[in-house]
Amino acid sequence: RITIMKMPFKLKVDNTLIHSRWTVTNPFSGQSVSLPYYAKRVYDEIKHAEINADDNNGDDPQWDIVRKGITWFQKHFPKEYMILLD
Repeated sequence: RITIMKMPFKLKVDNTLIHSRWTVTNPFSGQSVSLPYYAKRVYDEIKHAEINADDNNGDDPQWDIVRKGITWFQKHFPKEYMILLD
Protein backbone atom coordinates (compact mmCIF):
# COMPACT_ATOMS: atom_id res chain seq x y z
CA ARG A 1 0.00 0.00 0.00
CA ILE A 2 1.25 3.46 -0.85
CA THR A 3 0.45 6.71 0.87
CA ILE A 4 -0.70 9.54 -1.33
CA MET A 5 -0.65 13.15 -0.26
CA LYS A 6 -3.89 14.76 0.84
CA MET A 7 -6.09 15.52 -2.13
CA PRO A 8 -7.65 18.98 -2.53
CA PHE A 9 -11.16 17.50 -2.88
CA LYS A 10 -12.85 14.11 -3.05
CA LEU A 11 -11.85 12.07 -6.07
CA LYS A 12 -12.77 8.66 -7.36
CA VAL A 13 -9.49 6.89 -7.97
CA ASP A 14 -9.01 3.61 -9.80
CA ASN A 15 -6.60 1.71 -7.55
CA THR A 16 -5.41 -0.42 -10.46
CA LEU A 17 -3.94 2.75 -12.02
CA ILE A 18 -2.42 4.22 -8.88
CA HIS A 19 1.18 3.47 -9.94
CA SER A 20 0.76 4.65 -13.52
CA ARG A 21 1.99 7.92 -15.02
CA TRP A 22 0.22 9.96 -17.66
CA THR A 23 1.44 12.52 -20.15
CA VAL A 24 -0.63 15.70 -20.11
CA THR A 25 -0.24 18.45 -22.70
CA ASN A 26 -1.10 22.11 -22.33
CA PRO A 27 -3.46 22.76 -25.27
CA PHE A 28 -2.24 26.34 -25.66
CA SER A 29 1.56 25.94 -25.46
CA GLY A 30 1.89 22.34 -26.63
CA GLN A 31 4.24 21.60 -23.70
CA SER A 32 3.81 18.23 -22.00
CA VAL A 33 4.56 16.84 -18.56
CA SER A 34 4.35 13.43 -16.95
CA LEU A 35 2.03 13.19 -13.94
CA PRO A 36 1.25 10.39 -11.53
CA TYR A 37 -2.29 9.12 -11.96
CA TYR A 38 -3.68 10.90 -8.88
CA ALA A 39 -2.26 14.27 -10.04
CA LYS A 40 -3.79 13.74 -13.47
CA ARG A 41 -7.15 13.16 -11.77
CA VAL A 42 -6.80 16.49 -9.94
CA TYR A 43 -5.87 18.19 -13.23
CA ASP A 44 -8.88 16.63 -14.96
CA GLU A 45 -11.20 17.88 -12.20
CA ILE A 46 -9.77 21.40 -12.48
CA LYS A 47 -10.35 21.48 -16.24
CA HIS A 48 -13.82 19.99 -15.90
CA ALA A 49 -14.74 22.59 -13.26
CA GLU A 50 -13.40 25.41 -15.46
CA ILE A 51 -15.67 24.30 -18.29
CA ASN A 52 -18.75 23.99 -16.05
CA ALA A 53 -18.26 27.06 -13.85
CA ASP A 54 -20.51 30.07 -14.31
CA ASP A 55 -18.28 32.86 -15.62
CA ASN A 56 -20.65 35.45 -14.15
CA ASN A 57 -20.73 33.96 -10.66
CA GLY A 58 -17.48 33.91 -8.70
CA ASP A 59 -19.28 31.99 -5.94
CA ASP A 60 -20.14 29.08 -8.21
CA PRO A 61 -18.94 25.92 -6.37
CA GLN A 62 -17.04 24.90 -9.51
CA TRP A 63 -14.66 27.83 -8.98
CA ASP A 64 -13.89 26.47 -5.50
CA ILE A 65 -12.74 23.22 -7.13
CA VAL A 66 -10.56 25.20 -9.53
CA ARG A 67 -9.00 27.26 -6.72
CA LYS A 68 -8.37 24.27 -4.44
CA GLY A 69 -6.89 22.24 -7.30
CA ILE A 70 -4.60 25.04 -8.43
CA THR A 71 -3.37 25.67 -4.87
CA TRP A 72 -2.67 21.93 -4.51
CA PHE A 73 -0.73 21.87 -7.80
CA GLN A 74 1.30 24.94 -6.82
CA LYS A 75 2.32 23.21 -3.57
CA HIS A 76 2.96 19.66 -4.77
CA PHE A 77 3.79 20.01 -8.48
CA PRO A 78 5.08 23.56 -9.02
CA LYS A 79 6.94 22.85 -12.28
CA GLU A 80 3.97 21.01 -13.72
CA TYR A 81 1.65 23.76 -12.53
CA MET A 82 3.68 26.36 -14.45
CA ILE A 83 3.46 24.30 -17.62
CA LEU A 84 -0.17 23.18 -17.42
CA LEU A 85 -2.15 25.70 -15.40
CA ASP A 86 -0.32 29.02 -15.14
